[in-house]
Amino acid sequence: IETKNGEKRDVTLQRDKIKDDNARPARVRIDYKWPYPYEDFILFGPGIRKADLVEQEPGKWRNTETGDTLEISPCFNFVFSE
Repeated sequence: IETKNGEKRDVTLQRDKIKDDNARPARVRIDYKWPYPYEDFILFGPGIRKADLVEQEPGKWRNTETGDTLEISPCFNFVFSE
């Protein structure tokens, strides 16, 4: 081994001190793929269910319970708390 000072040293490794990489626990594979089609979200709170909204045309939604409408760009994910 060469040290930071450039000095060379002999090193003897003892078999019982060597750690085998294969002895480590298996790593968990994580899938980092984004599960949503868009980056932006509209979060609907209590009282608004997915079944209450009907898309009348692209970007125009109507709440079947209240008659309220929502016009947005079609580039949003809808998330419902109920």
